[in-house]
Amino acid sequence: MGMEGRGSRGQSVVELALLMPFLLWILAGAVDFGRVYYYDIVVINAARSGARAAADIRKSDPQVLSAVQADAGTVFNDPDYPDDHLVITVSPSGDRELGSTVTVKVTYRFTPITPILGAIFPPDGVLTASRSASMVAF
Repeated sequence: MGMEGRGSRGQSVVELALLMPFLLWILAGAVDFGRVYYYDIVVINAARSGARAAADIRKSDPQVLSAVQADAGTVFNDPDYPDDHLVITVSPSGDRELGSTVTVKVTYRFTPITPILGAIFPPDGVLTASRSASMVAF
């Protein structure tokens, strides 16, 4: 009877060692999916903030761009990403007329922490969150 108790304890350790890589893989995937959702929400809010700023015909395009970056906080200012990871377009750019529709599109490219999502998505492993928001200029 004493032998059965000791053997089952060793069996549990072996089972845990065999399952641990799969459990960590699932955890890492959940973290990356959370990051995808987070960046998507940040991009949506930044596009809305940019459209709100662009709807004011007194504001210039640089002021609209700074409104987008201010709304996102430090998310868009990550030094680990190249300069092309964030693209902000204002349409129409320049002077806007009263009553015209203004659209701000924000595109953010980021690399997942783990290669799990990179293997599922595009060949370069970079995910893109892109959203636009429109308002009538006032």
